[in-house]
Amino acid sequence: VKSYTYTEHQYSPDIYIISTKTWNRMTAQQQDYLVKGFEQTNENFKQLYNGMMDEAVAEAESNGVHIYRDIDK
Repeated sequence: VKSYTYTEHQYSPDIYIISTKTWNRMTAQQQDYLVKGFEQTNENFKQLYNGMMDEAVAEAESNGVHIYRDIDK
């Protein structure tokens, strides 16, 4: 394969589930810590994922693969 179309059609949603009963037993501070922890985890994942994608694209291009990015989605 000498070409790759970057369609961004696949996403991994970040879904966190907690029961209302458990959530309501938590203090406001605990809820805040939990939400901020999830937000930081999401940011860390995005940075790692984007870094892996950049490396994969660079490797593919170094092997002669043309990456199509500007497509009509």
